[in-house]
Order: sequence, then structure tokens, then C-alpha cells
Amino acid sequence: MEETWNDSEFADDAADPVAELGTPTAEFRAGGRRLLVQMLLAPLVFLTGAAFLGFPVAILIWGHKGGAVAHLWKLILLGCVMVPGSVMLAVRAFRHRRMRVLVYPEGLVRMDGDRASAFFWEEIDSVLRKTYSANAWERFAHGSLVYTVRLKNGKETSFEDHVAGLQDLGRVIERETLKHLLPRLQAAFDEQRLLDFKKLSVDTAAITVAKATLAWSDVETLHIGASAITIKKKGKWGTWSTVPTAEIPNLHVLAELLRPVLGTRFTCFYDQKG
Repeated sequence: MEETWNDSEFADDAADPVAELGTPTAEFRAGGRRLLVQMLLAPLVFLTGAAFLGFPVAILIWGHKGGAVAHLWKLILLGCVMVPGSVMLAVRAFRHRRMRVLVYPEGLVRMDGDRASAFFWEEIDSVLRKTYSANAWERFAHGSLVYTVRLKNGKETSFEDHVAGLQDLGRVIERETLKHLLPRLQAAFDEQRLLDFKKLSVDTAAITVAKATLAWSDVETLHIGASAITIKKKGKWGTWSTVPTAEIPNLHVLAELLRPVLGTRFTCFYDQKG
């Protein structure tokens, strides 16, 4: 969950360094077609959810019997998701309707109306990229794509899909943080230390997922996709392990660490971006 850290006190602290940053190299705003669609979609989803709740409830009250009752409960469940989900969608769109993100060579400035927060690339400890393609509740609450930035002091902020051009903003964040994060982790990797990426860990000898370890020499292919890391083992049919990328911090750094280790056995969705 996003921690609220761009309050007035922090905004005052950020004012001086922001003023010294000069002209931004890029700007991203909440709005455009996506925000308009979200604001128009919210009442439609609410009305549809209300219908899904009202229609089967009325039938059940009137004493309808038969096998269709089981399907009516499915409609009720769907309505219970859509009604509060539409409210969350509307609140999320309204709350961030004035958001602006200014990009500078030194870092980012996030502005929510009259509030501002600034952080520099070297202050970032991790970047988490999450996609919500299947979970309807999470899509209502957060959107289809979320980038969460966590600072070394533990504070974090998230950028959701109401920001026009979020994928481009995410690429900027990953590109700039890679310059600071990769050298440190690469040095630890070269020293044969075990690097923990939450759901998996790697060192110069092997990759470990849960309690299973696979030597790099036994890896047939490793593919980092937008939603999952897929690992295949030599001589084994099917997949050795699949790990959701939404649970891997600094996925972009992990990709650059593994690229020289696996060579042509490594593929990544980052390489397919235009």
C-alpha cells in the first residue's frame, strides 16, 4: 500500500531542492483519454453491479426454485465486487486528477494539486512493477499497471495508470535508477554473494526459487515476461518454475545481472520495447 509521504511538511522540505532543479526534461500528467474513461466508466460499472445485485435478489425473494439459483449467487458475488469497485475507481480518478510528474536529470518531482514531493535517483532503494490483468478487484483499486518506488528511508510512492504515458514514465524510472542500483548489486554478485529478490535469489552459481535450486549450467531458458519469470530446465519437459514479476523488486536490475550469465538462453520483455 502506498505510504502518504507528500504531506505539507515534506512539501516544504522539498521546495528548496525543487527550485534548484531547473527545467524538467519530461512531464507526465494525470488525465487524457484514460482518466476520462475511468471517470465515465465508474457510474456505468456501479449501475451494472447494482443490477447484478438487484435482479437475482428479487428473484430469490419471489421464491424462484431450480438449478438457476446457483448462477444467481454468482451474479450477486459479481455485483458485490463491481459496486464498491466502481466507487474505488471514481475516488482514485478524482483524487489524482491534478497529478503531475516532472522528470529531471537528478530525480523526480511529484505534484498533487498544491502538494509536492521530490526525490533523487540515488535515494531510491527499489522499484516494483506490478500488472493487474486478471484480478478485477486489484484493477479497480490500482489500475492495470502500477510502479512503486521505495526510498532508502523506507518511504514509498506509487504511480498508477491514471497517469498518461505511465509505461514511458516507468521506463524513465527504471533507466535512471539502473545507473545507481546496478553497480552496487553487480559488485555484490561478482563477490559471489547471494542476492535476494524476495521470491527468488541468485548468485554466480545458481538461481533459487522457494527451496529449489537450479545451477546456471542446467538452465535451458529463462524468460522475464511482463507478468512472470519462466524458467525451463535442460532435459525436463515443461517449466521448472514460474515466478510472478509483481513480487520481484528491481526486476530491471535482475534482468541486467542475468543477461551476461545466460547469454542467448536469456530473453526479456524489456528488449521488445520500442
